[in-house]
Amino acid sequence: MNEKEMDAYLDDFLTPYWQNFVDENNDGEQSFQSDEELEAMYALIKGFMSGMVVNGAQSIPQITEDDIQAAIGMLDKAPTDAEPEFDDLVDHTLTLGHLFLAWLSVSGSINLTGEQIDGVFGEDLSYLSPMDDMADIDRDEYHYDRADLDEYRSETANEVSRQAEKAAELFIDSKALNKLDGQVDEDDEDNIILTIQSLAVHLYGEYRQLPFEEWTGSALKAVLTGYIVKDAFLASKDYQSFGPILKAFIDFIAGTQLMTATVGKSLKKAIDEATPEMIRLGQDETNYSETKQLILSVKENKTDPSETLFKLLDDSSDDNPFDMLDQPDNKKGKPNVVSMEDWKDKPRKKGKKNKKPKKR
Repeated sequence: MNEKEMDAYLDDFLTPYWQNFVDENNDGEQSFQSDEELEAMYALIKGFMSGMVVNGAQSIPQITEDDIQAAIGMLDKAPTDAEPEFDDLVDHTLTLGHLFLAWLSVSGSINLTGEQIDGVFGEDLSYLSPMDDMADIDRDEYHYDRADLDEYRSETANEVSRQAEKAAELFIDSKALNKLDGQVDEDDEDNIILTIQSLAVHLYGEYRQLPFEEWTGSALKAVLTGYIVKDAFLASKDYQSFGPILKAFIDFIAGTQLMTATVGKSLKKAIDEATPEMIRLGQDETNYSETKQLILSVKENKTDPSETLFKLLDDSSDDNPFDMLDQPDNKKGKPNVVSMEDWKDKPRKKGKKNKKPKKR
């Protein structure tokens, strides 16, 4: 489904439950006192629940532990970032998602106990690559399953993701970027790895081209002016430098066992041909998806979803989610959900926390 369809689907997905959650918890010290705060809350929870929908959840009563894990993993699609505003967005999305799931458990809306919810949020998923099991997240949007292509295989997409990530990390370690004087900031290195990784995934998904020898100039140009503009986490200012960066990456792997020099020459020509159009499209933010616009706006500190809401979620981090819900008559008994403070201290799948440190 496209973005508008996904947005409408999430509204339908949440409608029977969200207002009750708000009404039952919108008083006392935990009150959300403005429409702005409620809108910010709703935006965060929709982002969290979208991972469950992508994973195949048809309705809230059908939510499984795998769906919750997918929702947590969905956040790994966003790039790592040292800026506190973006860091907070991920933290608070998880905190609110945990609280909402606790309420659903208490109200009997889902068939998961607090112990099961605790198990997912506390599970150490750091051994997974940030793109593992998420490589086909754009499968529907970018029509990977076309009749004119060989069968799409998720396990192959994940292997493509891992291969591209490893090659991009070796590229960063080689210090080849130092030759691009003034064009690359060290803080951008993780995002370069992620962008090359996602580029490779799309070349497989959209064209079934495996890294790196099978890449063709025509497919590369299409992805550079398509996915890389619409959904790659590059800001408008980044498109001027991405062409030279990608050419440097091609130079790094061309002539090795990964790619012949002939293919490398062809790809660099394609990059030169696509770059003007990529820059033109990339400098117009109306060409970005809504998800990309939201993430970039937070990264660039253009928007503050709600300082008051974030403070409330910060202040609640010492509380057990079920204590916050004020449900003394819960017939099921109080499930054993980990406290927010303990939960925050446990390792979990969050790329920005568990991802490899920046190379310096």
